[in-house]
Formats: sequence, C-alpha cells, structure tokens
Amino acid sequence: MTAQIIEVSEKTYVPPPNEIEQKLEKIWKQVMKIERISVTDNFFDLGGDSLLAIQLLFKIKKIFNCDIPYVSLLEYPTITEIANLIENKMRFLMLEQTIMPVQPLGNNPPIFWIPSGFGVDLYVQGMAKYMAPDQPLYLLSIPKPERGDILLIPELAKIYAGEIMKFRPQGLYYLAGHSNGGTIACETANQLDLNGGQIGWVSILDTSAPNQAPLGWFELFGLFFINLRDLGFIRALKDMRRNIFVIISMLILKPKWLQSKIIRDRKIPFFDLLEMRQAAYVKNVFVGRLYQPHPFLFKLLLFEAKGFRRYHLSDHTKGWEKFSTVQIKRFEMHGDHVSIMEEPHIAKLAQVMCAEIKSK
Repeated sequence: MTAQIIEVSEKTYVPPPNEIEQKLEKIWKQVMKIERISVTDNFFDLGGDSLLAIQLLFKIKKIFNCDIPYVSLLEYPTITEIANLIENKMRFLMLEQTIMPVQPLGNNPPIFWIPSGFGVDLYVQGMAKYMAPDQPLYLLSIPKPERGDILLIPELAKIYAGEIMKFRPQGLYYLAGHSNGGTIACETANQLDLNGGQIGWVSILDTSAPNQAPLGWFELFGLFFINLRDLGFIRALKDMRRNIFVIISMLILKPKWLQSKIIRDRKIPFFDLLEMRQAAYVKNVFVGRLYQPHPFLFKLLLFEAKGFRRYHLSDHTKGWEKFSTVQIKRFEMHGDHVSIMEEPHIAKLAQVMCAEIKSK
C-alpha cells in the first residue's frame, strides 16, 4: 500500500500506511516525546540517542515480540525501515552481525568501537562526520549469551577479538570504548595480543579504573547536591535514584554463595523483574566487580571528562597506571561522563584519535 503524503509547512509528513507502522508511530511518539513523527523521519535527526534506543526497542519487543539488535538503528533508522524488519523475518535474521560499519571508507587501519554493557553506543554515529575521510570506524554489538543473561568480561572480549581477527586477520589494531566499554576494550586488546595481534592503542573514554571501591552513602548525597547545581532537580534526582539502585543491588549480591550461583547459572535471580535499563546497570556493575585484569602491555589513550562528576564524586579515572606497563597518554575533555560523547565534544574525540593513528 502506497503511503499518502501530506504537505505541512515545515517538512513533508508521511503518515503510517498500515497497522504495524501505526503501532510503531505511537511507540516513537511516546519515547521521543514528539507529537508528529513521519514514518520517514530519521531516529537520530529527531534527537535519538542510546538511552532512547533502549526504551524504543524495549517497547517494540513487548508489542511485536521482535528482538531487534540496537545497532540496526544505524542502518535502519526510520519507522518504515523498522516495520520492514518486523514484517520480513528472514531479512531481520540477517542483521545478527557483530561488526557494523559506521564509516567504512579509507585506507587507514580501522578503529573498532567496543560498546559499553548496554551495547547501544549509537552516539558513535555522530562521530563519523568528524573522522578523517580516510579513517574507517566500526561498531561492535554485544552478542547474546548462549545461556542466561551474563557474559563475563574475558568471555565477551574473547568473542570480540575473534570477530575482529576474522574481519581483519593482520595489521595494527586500534580499539576504543566509553565508560565500562573502555575496560572491555582493554581486555579485548589483551585477547588480540594473546593471538598474535599487534595493538596500536586502546582509547578509554572516561572509564573507571578496575576494582574501584563502590560509591558510599555519604558520597552519594554529596554527589546529589553537586549535580543539583549543574543538572537541576529532576535530572539530579534521577541520577541519585540510579546510584541508590546500584548500591542496594550490590549489597544484595555481595554474598559469595550468591555470586557463585549467578556465575554458574549466568542469571541474576531478580533480573527479569527489573526494567531493562535498571537490569543493565546491575549486570554491568556486577560483572565489572568480578573482573581481575592482567597488566596491559599496550598504549592507552585516556580521555577524562573534566566537567561536573555526575556519577562519581572523586576522579574515578585515577588508578589506571596500576594496570598498564606502558605510559598512559591523557587528554582532558570538557563536559561530563555522558556529554563528552555528544556535540560539540565528540568532534575533539574523533580528531584526536585520527591524529594519534597518523602519528604512529
């Protein structure tokens, strides 16, 4: 059925032509908080980001029972294209790939972006336009565990390293990761090194040093009042609720017998009762606490957010020197833990990484 086109003053509006697209339009309006969305509107042009993608695809899964990979939004960012994925199961199944091109052109060694535990680092799409024209960039997606909900960091890194070496059997490897994706990127580089790969560098973007002490209650409320000034009450309260949730969850999961059960079953007991984003926080923090890294034998580029703390009261990037045998090159970034991956700061990240590859 051909979609009817209605001309409006600002742009061409294309209404949903069938029931699937009508349901998707309703979901997009709820998540994006926009009254009118054309089925041809681009998710990113509407202000879509990683957190909105989590909510969007979670609702799609509930309504259509269709588990669409997050990275598919890079290639299929409109309501019409998502509807086609839902309608055409065979085409949808072909999307289960681990490495997605963000900027595939160029003769330089590619940068492989390792996602954080959410597996939805879709903000990398915004970095592509600031990359040098000869600098390829690829985003990896988090694979589904064979059983349960949990992959430990060494297991996840081993999968990534295998996929990267299949994609690029030889040459220098450059990896990058934001937040806990930086830790996973370091372990992926370790796995590449063990298999004979040569590491150019690993960029870690505002990543906490491994084995840091968890946030305490006093620090939690101190952080709330700092963020109150910088974020306003609503956003500061949301961040505090997130941190409270993580603290309580880690206390519940502290007993050794429970940790052993989780590792054996690969499932957190109350995982299915949690909202998707809350479950991801619990999983990421828990898995991170289990990780005991070996010394890293390659160059690290550490990008530190020097804006307000948001999730950490102290400088959480201190301590990386204990895990590296090579001098760490540090770069100070404006913005906070989240906004360094947004305009205008993402431009500097792209430019620095390209320059560091060229200077090799």
